[in-house]
Amino acid sequence: MADANLSKEEQIAALRAEIDRLNGALVIEQQKNEDAQRRAAFFSTTVEEIPTGRFVTRKMALRPWEKDEDDQQWGEYKVPTFMYKIDMPAVGGVDLKLNGEPYQHGQVYELDLYQLRAVKEIIFRLQAHEASIHGNDDDVYRPRVSKEINLRTGTIRNLPVNWVPGIPVRQ
Repeated sequence: MADANLSKEEQIAALRAEIDRLNGALVIEQQKNEDAQRRAAFFSTTVEEIPTGRFVTRKMALRPWEKDEDDQQWGEYKVPTFMYKIDMPAVGGVDLKLNGEPYQHGQVYELDLYQLRAVKEIIFRLQAHEASIHGNDDDVYRPRVSKEINLRTGTIRNLPVNWVPGIPVRQ
């Protein structure tokens, strides 16, 4: 608020200070909003991995094809981690196990790249199994009916399933 006892230069300086204070508060609130959106992404309907920006060190075989343990060489590698929500179909039960550790349906876990690949493959196979049992079509027994409604006369006629608007139906 401009004070009548202040000079114009003092009023301008006070207004600029208020603008700077509000811009600082805006930056803080925008950061809070981005953090909330990032957290809300874990509970969205689309399931996708979100990189955390962190790395873990994993000991891996440099020559995995070697059968003799003495010929094997080992190395340590940094592997990126991801946040991933486990979303399994109904045939999968309530959890899946990876290296003896249970991962519960509906929970968010931090997984490294190789764990993420394994979990996604397990879930993909569960979804394929669900589709083989129940099929992809929920309305498999419902008859397919397309209808054309004439707004001038109010008549309704059934059309074949493969009917496309604008193409006349052969009788």
